[in-house]
Amino acid sequence: MLRRRAGVASAAGQYAVPDAPSTDDDADDAEDPGGGVTAVAGAREAARRAGELLRDGRPADLAVAATKSSPIDVVTEMDIAAEKLITGLIAERRPDDGFLGEEGAATEGTSGIRWVIDPLDGTVNYLYGLPTWAVSIWVSYYERLERARAPRPSPQVLSALARALQLTEAERDHLARLAGQVLPTENDGAPEDVPAHARQLLARLDGIPAYVVNARQDIVAWNAAAAALITDFSRLTPDERNLTRISTRFRDTLCNAAPGSEPGFSQQIAAQLRAASVLHPSDNALAELINEFATHDPEFASSWRNHAVRPIPGVRKNLHHPTLGELEIDRHTLALPGSAFSLVMYTAEAGSPSATALKSLRPLRSPGAE
Repeated sequence: MLRRRAGVASAAGQYAVPDAPSTDDDADDAEDPGGGVTAVAGAREAARRAGELLRDGRPADLAVAATKSSPIDVVTEMDIAAEKLITGLIAERRPDDGFLGEEGAATEGTSGIRWVIDPLDGTVNYLYGLPTWAVSIWVSYYERLERARAPRPSPQVLSALARALQLTEAERDHLARLAGQVLPTENDGAPEDVPAHARQLLARLDGIPAYVVNARQDIVAWNAAAAALITDFSRLTPDERNLTRISTRFRDTLCNAAPGSEPGFSQQIAAQLRAASVLHPSDNALAELINEFATHDPEFASSWRNHAVRPIPGVRKNLHHPTLGELEIDRHTLALPGSAFSLVMYTAEAGSPSATALKSLRPLRSPGAE
């Protein structure tokens, strides 16, 4: 379960909100899934006012004996009063929300948001006058999304929720899938660090040509075998070190499609770049790359116009290597979980002349090789 708490801790008249959802003002300013008033700000105000009620309403001579003097003891009375205050304040601003309170509040609501309330968290400490008690309020919107019981929010609302909950990239994607949405990335067009596990994997693929690409199909890391098979990537500028541009540059000289798989590579790249354009709608470099490749590759242009999105994990290609000769190899693309990167590997059918030739490939140790 992913949730954050807005609360008030009382200590000699000093108040603080612990575990605030986010220091990013956008998280508080964004419209929440229920519409209208910001959910987090309302919860903070309700928690503060309930904390003041509990602090100011606590009898100075409150003791264990005092709690036994009536059918409903003093602490329970304060508990009930605080919960009533919280539900009233939130309901006034957000009448469609639901509640689940320790002291009996139980309504479902229709907005998809339900507030879970512990109006006096730390009852024993409160009873004995210790300052370590709190008003605790949770919002269970994320849980309701997981159970498909919440209304479908907009991408803007989901992005604000992801920031407030401080979700990782993988958790953001999961949240978006739950809501039937695709969220644009937070760092649109900005460089990303290649995950350490991807670099380790490249180093361990001894003798298997492989490299890592980002969503734009830029080659961002590679091993020595890939440099020896295709080209010395370290001698290319970052702009040139892109699969579409390398494909255009070496078309019919270094490699081409094997018979029967001619459109495979272009369709594969079209699907990958279309997915990238959804995640990076403001990436001008990506848009320029798509237009550039479409002018050089009719198959890509056709796939793009047809909105091809079906992933093609493997493509067979013929490669003309200067020392190994003619090779028939398979290009495999594997997504790296939790990131926008993919691993691309080149292999040949076991026992084939191409597989034997690949084993004799002498890795090129270039400055840029991983």
